[in-house]
Amino acid sequence: KIIMSETNLVIQYQGSQIGLYSDERHDYINLTQMAVANGNRKSIKKWMNTKQTVLFLSAWESKNNPKYAGAEKVPSILEKVKKAELYIQDWIEQTNAIGIFSRVRGASPGTWAHLDIAIKFAGWLSPEFELYLIEEIQRLKKIEHQKNSFELLNHEQILAIVRLKRSEE
Repeated sequence: KIIMSETNLVIQYQGSQIGLYSDERHDYINLTQMAVANGNRKSIKKWMNTKQTVLFLSAWESKNNPKYAGAEKVPSILEKVKKAELYIQDWIEQTNAIGIFSRVRGASPGTWAHLDIAIKFAGWLSPEFELYLIEEIQRLKKIEHQKNSFELLNHEQILAIVRLKRSEE
């Protein structure tokens, strides 16, 4: 279930709230809240320390970040992964990543990630959670589309807009 709040959208999952927000270009989801909602059985650090995650993050950054400086650093980063020593801040600093970041202060602390990355994380947490997140995001996008169109207006409201437009001409 998606709830509108003053600054963000919130997805409800098993009694927990997961924050979403959009900047002018991208949608982000709070990974920390996702982990908590999924029972905190798996940590973000464990996820970061998988080869598959690093390769996915590298592919995402290569496609979406013109300032990404990590492609040549992936082999050395994977050495840290083998020792379970890769932290999000290391990833960001070494690669100039923009798809994942941490906030330590403010109204919504935690680790945040671009929607694409968050879905990948959800799949790692559990397939059911990934499917739930995909469906909720699709529903959110549909609501957003409707809000930006005339689909939410009734017949009388549409006629009133048409009359108003004609009177302006």
